[in-house]
Amino acid sequence: MNGTLYATGPKDEIGSFLERDIAGALAAANLNDELLFHEPPDHNHEQELSPDDESEHPSKDAGTWKILVVDDEEDVHLVTHLVLENERFEDKPLQILDAYSAEEGQRMLQEHPDTALILLDVVMETSSAGLDLVQSIRTEMRNQFVRIILRTGQPGQAPERNVVVTYDINDYKTKTELTSDRLFTIVVSSLRAYKTLKTIAAHTDELEHQVRARSKELETQTQQLKHTEDLLCWQLQELSLLNQMSKVLHRCHTEKETYRIVTETCKQMLPTDSGCLYMLDANQTNLHVADAWGDPPPPAQLVETCWDQNEGHIYPIEHPHLDALYLHIKSSSDEGYICTLRNDNGEILGVLYISFTQEPPEAGDPRYRQQVETKRLVVSNLAEHYGLFLTNLRLRGEYSFRDPLTGLYTRKYLEASLQREEHRLKRRNAPLGIMIFDIDHLKILNTTYGYEAGNMVLKEVGHCLQNNVRQEDIACRYAGGKFVLLLPDASLENTHKRACELWQKLKHLDLTSQGQPISFTTSVGIAAFPNHGTEIPQVKTAAEDAIAQAKVQGGDQLSQAKGAE
Repeated sequence: MNGTLYATGPKDEIGSFLERDIAGALAAANLNDELLFHEPPDHNHEQELSPDDESEHPSKDAGTWKILVVDDEEDVHLVTHLVLENERFEDKPLQILDAYSAEEGQRMLQEHPDTALILLDVVMETSSAGLDLVQSIRTEMRNQFVRIILRTGQPGQAPERNVVVTYDINDYKTKTELTSDRLFTIVVSSLRAYKTLKTIAAHTDELEHQVRARSKELETQTQQLKHTEDLLCWQLQELSLLNQMSKVLHRCHTEKETYRIVTETCKQMLPTDSGCLYMLDANQTNLHVADAWGDPPPPAQLVETCWDQNEGHIYPIEHPHLDALYLHIKSSSDEGYICTLRNDNGEILGVLYISFTQEPPEAGDPRYRQQVETKRLVVSNLAEHYGLFLTNLRLRGEYSFRDPLTGLYTRKYLEASLQREEHRLKRRNAPLGIMIFDIDHLKILNTTYGYEAGNMVLKEVGHCLQNNVRQEDIACRYAGGKFVLLLPDASLENTHKRACELWQKLKHLDLTSQGQPISFTTSVGIAAFPNHGTEIPQVKTAAEDAIAQAKVQGGDQLSQAKGAE
């Protein structure tokens, strides 16, 4: 064959030549495949393309280089198979696909989009069928990777210069110039170019993916930074408003003046939300609206159970001295938040209620929930700040309720406490114990040891009582050397037991004045609700009668009221 696959001349002459050439090639192939397109021994391709024994070839499904032959001459297909089908490139076999028209070639390429190379005839069903297929591959199918080699036996129908300029092809060969080595060389270079393009495309896709991922990450970080910046600005504004509120509050002389200052501050901090400041009344049982902003304030009440509250929302309230309480607010808002105002003992002063605006459609966004939590933190800080101020403000007015010598509550505070306890007892049907301690012969003690010594005795007795009662108990200096203790939730038996313990502690007080020991005694009278009356004043009178009886018996006695039920 002299290394030539195709000859020039009219198509019928080419066909005759091919028939003879193929017949001879097939005969030679039966003897030795290498003799078919044998060139001089300088085969540079032997390391890359090498015919292997068929038993060593992987299956076509294991990964192949797909080469599509599009030509309307069967002989061209036979020769191409003969030359290439046993070759390998980079340890992958070549898979030859056959199409006998441009239309069939397009269909085959759609079925095998990973085709690496097309050996394409120009003149088939039409004189420009091959060129039309090139145009379709590059524009309609948008396949820029497959390498296209034009092979034509009629170069006059498609001049090389015009074709190369006009169409996106990778090489142009006449069938007369293709030897086995040249065909092999074209295949190797085309496959290598295809591999390079795919590698570049894969790297480009990976880089684009990384760029998109990084861009998305940077966008997310930018949004987070912006959100954090907004939160920081908001927190700075919060601190500024709290400082401003603090300055204005300290100019207030009455508690009522402070209510509007608090709600105005909340309005500035939470301009899109509504809220209300509820304060406990003097009896510590009912809530009243002190001030509000935004929507009209919903009715609210303290309840002892969360059951049977069909409308509105229930919020549990922890109280250090009472059973569980619940705040029932008749509000239609789905997003509400309460914050209790407390003094330094944890006792409730009031409730700050916030009704957040309806969640937007993107409420699932975690940033929205973070914003809500930030709002709650703002409200908590404000409530804590205001609770501390309110405690101090009340303490200023409370000096009239504190005995300056002993630090105990005064008689005036006791009377107010009795009214408050009476409301609580009726609501909860709980017991109450009353103790009265009276220093015996206080005038004689002052005369004997001096008034400074007498004051020291009063002070130490007051400290002893205060240091040995529960936090919820109320200890008062009633008058002179008389002290009254109210014990919420204490039965008569418990009141008697604790009175004995306190009485013994007073007996063991070791007091001296100017190096001289001071001796004194106390009388104790006790009574309890409901054992000694259905009204608190009745119980207090019973305790006073009991201590009077102890005095009659000479003092230094513990007497329980008579008539216990």
